[in-house]
Amino acid sequence: MSLGGKRIVIAGGSGFLGTSMATEFFRAGAKVTVLTRSKQKLTGDWAYQVWDGRSIGVWIKSIDDSDAIVNLAGRTVNCIKTPDHQDEILRSRIESTRVLGQAMRMVNLPPPVWVQMSTAHIYGDPPTAVCMEESAEGIGLAPTVARAWEASGMQGMSWIHEDDINAIFKRAICDETMAGAYIVSSPNPKSQADFMRTLRKVIGMPIGLPALEWMVRIGAPLLMRTDPELVLYGRYMIPNRLLNERFAFQFAELEPALRDLYERKI
Repeated sequence: MSLGGKRIVIAGGSGFLGTSMATEFFRAGAKVTVLTRSKQKLTGDWAYQVWDGRSIGVWIKSIDDSDAIVNLAGRTVNCIKTPDHQDEILRSRIESTRVLGQAMRMVNLPPPVWVQMSTAHIYGDPPTAVCMEESAEGIGLAPTVARAWEASGMQGMSWIHEDDINAIFKRAICDETMAGAYIVSSPNPKSQADFMRTLRKVIGMPIGLPALEWMVRIGAPLLMRTDPELVLYGRYMIPNRLLNERFAFQFAELEPALRDLYERKI
């Protein structure tokens, strides 16, 4: 799908997903501008505008007369959920979304398309239930953030290849019929045990030692400085709307997706 001639702004585009998306959009012919807090350490074939994610600044000029804005901004959840971190996780998403909305009301020609990233955590952490767009919302910090914003090994591991997520976002920019909430995930989620078994097969690691729940709860915050629930819980996501609209996933199955990504890194 060509993006030739389109001006696209990616807010919070300095991470892995934003960089991958900017690269693909640029390759497809778009003129890309990334809104970032840390311009000095970034490189790429696109423009940068520094912003703080909460207040209007000179970056607003990049919004005017653009074709689409993609909002990926938000503090990483890969951390220990201290009260301060929880506050930052919530505020970084709410404030960036609010100020983008404010900017779009201020410019002369606001972009006709706004693609807003959210989180599958809105459905909570059901152990085995399959979640779709119409599924009931969960409770807790992550669902609360999602609503405001937009260990057995059987917990769900929903995944998606970066080429497919880029293709879905390109379609969202170009297809005027797309509106509302979409689950952006492979149609074939796996259990955590199956995901790791497939990953070991792809990278040639025949043996994997299991980690008991108590090990994860102690080791994650002490050794990795992150939240153990990111590993212990999960969900099985099915992208019903994309399937009904006959979106063609390039990597619908896990093993080919992992092999492709692993071979790219070799």
